[in-house]
Amino acid sequence: MRARYPDEEGHVENDGVRIFYELYENDAPTVLLMPPVAFSHSRAWKGTVPCLSRHFRVLTFDGRGNGKSDRPAHASAYGPEHFGADALSVMDRTATERAIVVALGPRAICGVRLAVDHAVRVAGLALLAPDLFAEREFSDAWRAGPQDHYSGFAAFNPHLMRTDWRAFLEAWSRVMFPRPHSSRQIEDTIEYGLETDGDTFIASTIGTGYPPREAVLDLAARLDCPRVVAQWGHPMWPARTSDTFAEASGSPLVIFEGLGPAVTSRWPVVANLLLREFAESIRDGRDPHYERWNQPEMPAEGARRRRRGTAREV
Repeated sequence: MRARYPDEEGHVENDGVRIFYELYENDAPTVLLMPPVAFSHSRAWKGTVPCLSRHFRVLTFDGRGNGKSDRPAHASAYGPEHFGADALSVMDRTATERAIVVALGPRAICGVRLAVDHAVRVAGLALLAPDLFAEREFSDAWRAGPQDHYSGFAAFNPHLMRTDWRAFLEAWSRVMFPRPHSSRQIEDTIEYGLETDGDTFIASTIGTGYPPREAVLDLAARLDCPRVVAQWGHPMWPARTSDTFAEASGSPLVIFEGLGPAVTSRWPVVANLLLREFAESIRDGRDPHYERWNQPEMPAEGARRRRRGTAREV
């Protein structure tokens, strides 16, 4: 059972790759939820779609490499420009002239490129825990050879992905969801991941890659739409990544203190409140007021909003 079923679904083809999409009809604006990392697919947004689709038109699609979309074998098919083209193809099929784009984690660069390269199609950009620069913990694990034991960041190892894909998913899901009572999210991560394989994930990781820091900051400075950056305050996605991008792009930075990574799955209400306020501010032509959130709806750890070096409790 699903809390909300799509009003339209189907496939579009982009350069020979079939992409599966789902559309949830409502009044404008349209919120486009970009596909997450390749060991997951659009069902990772299952805690977000039912809420946002009560207020906006919502569009999702399975990223190439998982779900009901095709799985190209070569890394060259997974560049950010390909995900941008997939998004535009889905928007064209559903008669979506413009959309508020939401991108999560390692594929945030795809949303940034879409907003810069096709600015006329992007009404706003929300980056949730954007993983835009290669961090040492990931780089070290990625370059390491076979290990006797894999846990924590060490699990992000191509040898483990190739030889025991399920073991990688089990280990990495516990990095993503370190808090107690996360069993449902861990089970979902493993279930979604088993719909693809280690070789495809490796190809997608290499293909999407991490542009040079200077190139990312140049893109940040070129953004010309309303934007917000959210950071979950967890070492998996260091704050320095979000801080740097938010400053370079002139974006508000909303920090959720003490929450683990993948908050869209573990604490979806937090992400939903952020995205609803952001989308409503664009629809209504006003500045966003994140302080409008009611404290009882927030996790006990709370959140703060920072801009130009100042912080305010929400």
